[in-house]
Amino acid sequence: MQARSLAMMQHALFVIKFSLRVMKSAYRSVMFYIGQKELEMQYKMNRIVAQCRQKCEAIQEKFSEKLEQVHTAYQKMAKRCQMMEQEIESLRKDKQELQEKYSEKSRPV
Repeated sequence: MQARSLAMMQHALFVIKFSLRVMKSAYRSVMFYIGQKELEMQYKMNRIVAQCRQKCEAIQEKFSEKLEQVHTAYQKMAKRCQMMEQEIESLRKDKQELQEKYSEKSRPV
């Protein structure tokens, strides 16, 4: 009876050790799977970030081009306004000179 009991305990111990090995193996498999999924997610995130970065750079380039165009147009208009102001001032002086000449000629002598 004692031998049978010992044999059963040895068998139980064998089953427990075997179960422990199976559990360790299953744990390693699950951890490997989780690691692979994390790598996959990291890869996808990196790809998405790269795409977003490319889009942002493209938008920034377009924005810079437009800004340059607007700036150039503004400079042209500022120069044109300055030239028009000078022309107005010149016409004002001409008008004043003509008025003075007319005023001199229209005086009774």
